[in-house]
Amino acid sequence: MLSEITWCDFQKWAHYAQLEPFDEWRADARSAQIVQTVINMFRGKDTPARPLGDFMLKFGKAAEPVEPVKQTWQEQKTIAMMWAAHL
Repeated sequence: MLSEITWCDFQKWAHYAQLEPFDEWRADARSAQIVQTVINMFRGKDTPARPLGDFMLKFGKAAEPVEPVKQTWQEQKTIAMMWAAHL
């Protein structure tokens, strides 16, 4: 793939990854969401729903709660413009 991508495209993807990460943490979050859904589907009527954090894998400092990344409207606009440029 690297032999087929231009330097400009590589820089765009690197910038996009900073704004909207698609690393292993994201993959773990998606997996945790599936497990959370299944567990909460089969919980009792009087049992409260379990939060997503209960199912996230935790390693080292990642065991501490992670605050979600807040995006400004400018960052969201940049993401939308990047997507539009690739269509």
